[in-house]
Amino acid sequence: MPEQLIVPFLPLEVVLFPGMELSLHICETRYHLMIAYCLESSRHFAVGLARTSHREEGIERAASPTGTLAELMAVTIQPGGRMSVSIKGGARYRLLDMLPTETYAKARIMLLDHNDPVVPTDLVRAQELYLAYTEVLLALADMKVPDLPSDPVAVSYTIANLIQTDIITKQSLLELPGPRERIAEEVRLLEKEICRLKSLRVMLGERAYFFYRGRKLSLN
Repeated sequence: MPEQLIVPFLPLEVVLFPGMELSLHICETRYHLMIAYCLESSRHFAVGLARTSHREEGIERAASPTGTLAELMAVTIQPGGRMSVSIKGGARYRLLDMLPTETYAKARIMLLDHNDPVVPTDLVRAQELYLAYTEVLLALADMKVPDLPSDPVAVSYTIANLIQTDIITKQSLLELPGPRERIAEEVRLLEKEICRLKSLRVMLGERAYFFYRGRKLSLN
């Protein structure tokens, strides 16, 4: 039976993928308490994409049903009491229910198995597209491009983390059941984004820069 845990829960407006690292700035007192608890215990807590729905009585925040168990890597106290926190994604989880407390929320979660012995048929194509995509986009943006790992599961999460797309698409990649489905969808997304970028370069001609998904990119 899959392992179930009760852990502190932190809602985010970004998607954390397994194996990926993320830096956070913690301002609210309740999350200061949560981080202090994690430092004294297992150093793990659940993170999930916060979804906001508008109701007549106000705004209701809920978490997406699939998230990632985060490991607390480092904590730095900033002037004014703010915390800078580094976390790393662990296993994915399925949210079973929320357990509100007087301070921060806790979640009952079920860890999801992401192992798949079958090598995805689109793995080589995804690797090729990743190289093309980073050459066209990320090198121009002067961003550090991580090398792809050899493990298909890690490949699927590295590409999902790096591809420039909207938050809902990122969440949908996290929720796919395994690397075969995730890499197949990433191939489709990468092919689409590479065509978009190449078309932009043709249209812009001699311009020195262009904006792509909110990021200013140089063509020099």
